[in-house]
Amino acid sequence: MEHKVHSANQDCGPFYVEVAGEGLGFAAAHFTATAEEVEPLHGHNYRAKVRLWSSLAPEGWVMDFRQLRKVATSLCRPLDHRLLLPGESPFLLVCEEGKNYRVEAGGKTYLFPKEDCLVLPLPNTTAELLAQWLGGQLLLNLPQGLGITRVAVGVEEAPGQEGWWSCNLCQGGGHEG
Repeated sequence: MEHKVHSANQDCGPFYVEVAGEGLGFAAAHFTATAEEVEPLHGHNYRAKVRLWSSLAPEGWVMDFRQLRKVATSLCRPLDHRLLLPGESPFLLVCEEGKNYRVEAGGKTYLFPKEDCLVLPLPNTTAELLAQWLGGQLLLNLPQGLGITRVAVGVEEAPGQEGWWSCNLCQGGGHEG
């Protein structure tokens, strides 16, 4: 009986790469606000994961891990040691007052120094929406010509609790030669 041997040179893709761990974390405070409740202010030691799908480049990779980690790390850094505020929330109001942000939510008023805060263009600061924001920033900062067909970003706020966002970018794709 003859056995066919699969060639490693065949492009059976799509392939994907993932970076996680070192450099892809940030410690931040937040609270979520809904029509029913406003969570107490609290923090997490967040961990991010990034996945990219594409056919292989001539080098035999989707993207150099070092380069992807560098981009992803640069996106997490501004979130570290900040209070994350949702700038587009229908359930809380964020106003600038001199060197502070005044935040009104659930009948409470908070005053936070601007330098300790990051106002994000999000309706809430959930893990899923943070993953979506990071994914959008990632797409803006990736080198051109990679032919990425799909991206996914996960944000873990505690062990066993992570929210994911993914986006199919195009059909076919592949590295441009």
